[in-house]
Amino acid sequence: MTTRRAFLATAGSLAVAGCATRDDDASPTATPTDGTNSPTDSTPTDGTSTGPGTSVSYVLRAGSVPDALASATATVRPVVVEDERDLGPCYPDVYEGPYKPTITPIATPSGTCHAAEPVDVDLVATDERTIEATVPPAASGHALLATSVVGTDRDGDDVTEIKGTGGVRLLEEASSPSGRYGVEMGIESAPEGADYDYRVTTARVDPDG
Repeated sequence: MTTRRAFLATAGSLAVAGCATRDDDASPTATPTDGTNSPTDSTPTDGTSTGPGTSVSYVLRAGSVPDALASATATVRPVVVEDERDLGPCYPDVYEGPYKPTITPIATPSGTCHAAEPVDVDLVATDERTIEATVPPAASGHALLATSVVGTDRDGDDVTEIKGTGGVRLLEEASSPSGRYGVEMGIESAPEGADYDYRVTTARVDPDG
């Protein structure tokens, strides 16, 4: 496997993402498979003030990747919401794509969706990547998303049969973000009989461990 390197990426101030209203048949509420609660299960709370310029860091560590893959690039971005009920509605595209449950209606965002610029991370070439972002003054929830996963094999051909290519929630919390968070992301071979070749794996880790 290619020698990996550690990088620091600064996403800068979170930009306001336009969360357009979506058709009912294009927004999911299916229970996610990554161990996090469905966004529609959240109980609303008042936004918590974090003060201007509060910084948050997400340490993304590369997990194991099959040797058959020469590269596996994840596009990652943090999203902060002012109403925790918007966890999910602010990023419905993450629930769509191949190997996902049938999409069903999800609510339109009730507040502003703050999304940082996306950062590409090659899980083969990089051991660790720290993504830093500035949190808006009021925030009551946040998520770290891998909005896409693109692989290539040793012959340079695209690998499209990866469960999670349409997007994965690496972290999602109904609380104001602060400090450092750690997440591990990798790829493993699919179980026998699956209709895909690989799948994305995620786990929370100690960012300082």
